[in-house]
Amino acid sequence: MNRNAAGAFAGDHHALSKLLARLHPRVVLYYRARLLGTPVATFADDLAHQCTLDVVTRMSETISADTRIENFAYELASQRIASIPQSRNIDGQFKRPRRLTDDQREVLVLRIAVGLTAEMTASTLRTTRSSVLLVQHQALRAWAVSERS
Repeated sequence: MNRNAAGAFAGDHHALSKLLARLHPRVVLYYRARLLGTPVATFADDLAHQCTLDVVTRMSETISADTRIENFAYELASQRIASIPQSRNIDGQFKRPRRLTDDQREVLVLRIAVGLTAEMTASTLRTTRSSVLLVQHQALRAWAVSERS
């Protein structure tokens, strides 16, 4: 995907089209997983469209040669979710399984719903692989406990 991003940055319209065709569905999946059960879930496709446009317009000013374009997109998507006005949330919080922290939920969304590797998740969240695996383990354990109670 980064080769397409480099081509798009250089002005190759075919590379840009390939980049968007691969990136957009992944960002839609991310938004659908993060917004599941909220009143704004129906806007996941619109948010993903806006996010991919943000990626394209901001990639030249923000992305270095070692930045993964997919990670950059998930960072922007996460920022957009955080900026949704509180009045559009449920009781000021997104609905989530009981007892999960925001970090745990983010790791589960990226690992399970989006399908990122532990390394890609760590890069996206700017942490280590071992930290991602630990948070994932804690989240799954907390989720299992909440399902039993």
